[in-house]
Amino acid sequence: MKRLIPAVIVLTAGSLLASGSEPMPQQPMQQMQRTPEQEAVDAYNAGLRARDKALKLLEEAKTADAKRAQKNEDGAKKQFERAKGYFERAIVYNPRLFQAHGELGFALRKLGRYDESLAAYEKSLAIQPNYSLAIEYRAEAYLALDRFDEAKDAYLILFNGGDRPRADLLFNAMSEWVQKRRAEPGNVATDKLDAVAKWLDERKAIHAQTGALYRSNAPVVTW
Repeated sequence: MKRLIPAVIVLTAGSLLASGSEPMPQQPMQQMQRTPEQEAVDAYNAGLRARDKALKLLEEAKTADAKRAQKNEDGAKKQFERAKGYFERAIVYNPRLFQAHGELGFALRKLGRYDESLAAYEKSLAIQPNYSLAIEYRAEAYLALDRFDEAKDAYLILFNGGDRPRADLLFNAMSEWVQKRRAEPGNVATDKLDAVAKWLDERKAIHAQTGALYRSNAPVVTW
């Protein structure tokens, strides 16, 4: 994300000196009109800050007592609502800002609004089809709706497409989904869970075989 340049302040003609005369009265300085793109980026960045606050609250809730955990979860929900509003504002200013659509989907998913979340991810990917963040986020929404096969397809796209870190994140999410459904089957049949668990075990072996190779070929980042 490029750094925003502060708005430029310009002087009105009334602030200039007239030749051979007393200084003219100064008029208030006017701020140059901001572009919709600048407004979109500002709203998007504000949404990211609210999202990060929400995630921090949820992380702290994991080790807090029951009362504190509930307070953190309530606070996180409010921050996700704020983030949602900022991302929606960013999209109004710049409908082509695919990152804002993706983050809107994330906020909606965290609020439990899965169908709306999927719609936001679809819009993001319609603009930028290879946006791996939205591919992984959308897959986690699929899991919340017990649509494992679609999450599996997303995982293979990420894994075969070279985004190993996000493929790994999704693999962990799928493994957690199986554990959760073992405890709370819901509408997922036992034989379906068994088949998924078997497939994950097979993929785990592939992960072990390819993990070292990926790390050895990963680009070195220097600053």
